[in-house]
Amino acid sequence: IPILQKRIGLMAVVDVHYIADFSVPSFNPVLGRFYNNGSTVRSGHILIVNPSLNFKIDRFFGFIKINNAANRLRSDVQYLVSDFPVYDFRIVAGFRWDLLD
Repeated sequence: IPILQKRIGLMAVVDVHYIADFSVPSFNPVLGRFYNNGSTVRSGHILIVNPSLNFKIDRFFGFIKINNAANRLRSDVQYLVSDFPVYDFRIVAGFRWDLLD
């Protein structure tokens, strides 16, 4: 329908981040510094997938984003810094409605 083409929009996006295995540093929050403590802790291979869906219907805009969707496939905790895990699976949603133009 030609009239709906200007009023409806949809965009799907997938952000993929891959972090190779590395030696995990430690963090001192008081000094705000990272340091190598000589430990043998390894990060493992980390895959972070963030799919999102943005949509528009006339003057109503919305989005749904899933952060770290690949976390649901793993049972272990992943660390980029010692004692600070990678963020968990979560769903974020929001909308905006322009009533007056």
